[in-house]
Amino acid sequence: MALEKGTDEFIMFGDFFQLCKKYWDIKDTDDYWNELIQSASVFGEKYKHIPLAVKLAVTFLETQNNRAKEWEILANTHIKDEKNKVYVFYAEMRKMVNMLHVYLVETSKNKIQKTEESF
Repeated sequence: MALEKGTDEFIMFGDFFQLCKKYWDIKDTDDYWNELIQSASVFGEKYKHIPLAVKLAVTFLETQNNRAKEWEILANTHIKDEKNKVYVFYAEMRKMVNMLHVYLVETSKNKIQKTEESF
């Protein structure tokens, strides 16, 4: 089956591109991470009937989280103090991303299980 213009999948890919474009440049602010997580959640909820969409949202969150970790390591290799604001910020963001990942994966599994049970 071809990916045709106007289908939910076609629109989903366009929305995913816009999500990536908007949040690709990582910012060291609570607002950035809160908005990214909220936008990814809205995207996942909007397209929850398309299992790939939830996986894309989770993968993008993980990618940004990993990029932030890499940036943190490069920018703060000399900082070991857990009271450091940047360290605490990224530690909290990693926890939030991990919690969202678990939620989205479980939601996706439940959706797939319900679909399989209906057959």
